[in-house]
Amino acid sequence: MSELLDIAERILDSAKAPSKSRSTSRAASTPTCRPYQGEIEELSSASSSGIGVRVLRDGVSGAQVGTAWAGSLDESAIEDVLREARDNARFATEDEFVALARPTAWRPRRSN
Repeated sequence: MSELLDIAERILDSAKAPSKSRSTSRAASTPTCRPYQGEIEELSSASSSGIGVRVLRDGVSGAQVGTAWAGSLDESAIEDVLREARDNARFATEDEFVALARPTAWRPRRSN
């Protein structure tokens, strides 16, 4: 589990302005048991892992969003996914309903 967290943090650290990234990593194992006449005929397990990245590039009237996914956690796949998500964001149209949070000058009211 810590390997997945390390990979996700490494991707987030690789994000460069003016974009922000969100990464998702997963590893799963699925056991399968096939019974036959009250006995276990076959017992197997399948596992899979992958990484997904969502990049937001801040624009004038919204953000450009790019996503990419790979079914591998090896280093070259991780680099490819980050590059592809950045490229996809660069070519996406700006979405006015998606934006990066911006600080404001809002202050709470004082009660009298």
